[in-house]
Amino acid sequence: MNSVTPPTGEQSEEQAEGVSSKNKRGQMQMHNVHARKEHKLILLNRLNQPVGPTEVVVTELSSFLGSLTRNATLCPFDIFDWGSMYTKKDLWEYTKEKYIIPEAAKDWALVTILEAWRRHRCDLKINYYDPYDNDEIRMAKKLGHIPEC
Repeated sequence: MNSVTPPTGEQSEEQAEGVSSKNKRGQMQMHNVHARKEHKLILLNRLNQPVGPTEVVVTELSSFLGSLTRNATLCPFDIFDWGSMYTKKDLWEYTKEKYIIPEAAKDWALVTILEAWRRHRCDLKINYYDPYDNDEIRMAKKLGHIPEC
């Protein structure tokens, strides 16, 4: 066995930063969905939840909705309460631009976006706000999709 492991109590510089560029996958950007012009059909069950036409399309839709929460225009970071989110209509309209989805699925889609939005905000706070003592350091360490304001 030729692999070298740092002695207990010591970490490599890469491990100390918590980032492994080799194994890190990152967040799904869903460029293929955002860039496409054709609409994919979404079928609903009796509870108005997407079920088809294939599981792949349903999974893609859910991932796409999650990617919308990382868009500072559609989900501004200065909104602290989902009830105050003034872009819900825009989120739904943009979803309908990419999918042929019945109006009955609107509530499901917005709840899915809400849940992803909460997770994203929580992750940002835990990883990019709480660990740093002041805003200057936080701004230096911020992710690229987070606007300066």
